[in-house]
Amino acid sequence: MNPLYAQRQKQRGTLEVQPKERDAKFELDDYINRLASGLPSYFYSLLERAADANSRNAELLCKFLSFESDTGNIKPSTKQTHIIFIFYTDPKS
Repeated sequence: MNPLYAQRQKQRGTLEVQPKERDAKFELDDYINRLASGLPSYFYSLLERAADANSRNAELLCKFLSFESDTGNIKPSTKQTHIIFIFYTDPKS
């Protein structure tokens, strides 16, 4: 398990949020953890930063990467390249 993932779960467990909102955050966090498994923790932190900034965009990015992984059978290095490309071409990052 990614140490950053465990830390985030611990932090989010202490937050006072509505149950529905908390479930959505935990679900997205689990989704990010699954996608970032096998990748350096830097990529996990990039996806988490995106989730903090805009959870809907992070969810769409995760769905894109998941779809690409499932249908294209891509290597982790390709997933890393796509994450880097998306984050470094974004003018707001």
